[in-house]
Amino acid sequence: MKQRKILRITSILAMAGLTVVLTSNSSGPGGNRTGSPGSSGTCTSCHGSNNNLASSLTAEIIDKSTNTAVTDIIPSTNYTLRITAKGNSSKMGFQAVILDASNAAAGTFGTAPSKTNVSSSKVWGHTSPGTSNGQNVWEIDWQAPSSITGNLNIYAASVISNGNGSDNGDDVKTAVQQLKANANSTTVLSQTGVKILGNPISKGNELFINQTLKLAVVWNLNGQVVFKQTNCNSLNISKLQNGNYVLQGIDQTGNRFSEQFSVIE
Repeated sequence: MKQRKILRITSILAMAGLTVVLTSNSSGPGGNRTGSPGSSGTCTSCHGSNNNLASSLTAEIIDKSTNTAVTDIIPSTNYTLRITAKGNSSKMGFQAVILDASNAAAGTFGTAPSKTNVSSSKVWGHTSPGTSNGQNVWEIDWQAPSSITGNLNIYAASVISNGNGSDNGDDVKTAVQQLKANANSTTVLSQTGVKILGNPISKGNELFINQTLKLAVVWNLNGQVVFKQTNCNSLNISKLQNGNYVLQGIDQTGNRFSEQFSVIE
């Protein structure tokens, strides 16, 4: 009888331990498993490699005004960090971090979307796995640092689960994407000649520009688009509240620019 009790207790403890492991993995590994310098390696320390899952992982910075991937970064500009995991699975997780040339966290993440979080060390990852079959995409706002010296690097890692309820037979993918400061980022305004007229702007008035733009996008400092217009040399921003904003856009020759302005009483 005593032996049966011991076996039963051992079995319960083993199941409890397994449950803890699975719960911990599904809610994210914690720490930094992106494979970046200074990280704790990648998720391969717990998960195996299964090439039969046809897995892949990409990490991209998306220009919000054109919704296209870019590698040339303009300082203090708002972008989207997009992580895409693919594979024969309906359960996937990830972590990502952006580091500068000295391997320090670079830029500022916006509010973490549902089922993800940003750690104090600026590692962004899942708190609940993506469950779309075949592909999962995660996106978060990211503002580039005010100055960029050398290159930036995105480091990302993803687990594509085989769904067997354990960490055996999963696949782990990593991605590294190098970014660099836009060669014209410090002089782009003088090159294009785009200027906001009458800055700061009184509340309720229009914003006037000294030339016609192909695209004009106004952001608030929370990384939200508050106005967008094409083929314009003035913007009806009369509904904007007092505060600071960023005007980004493309001029008639295809040059990009970014300039701050203020709305006041």
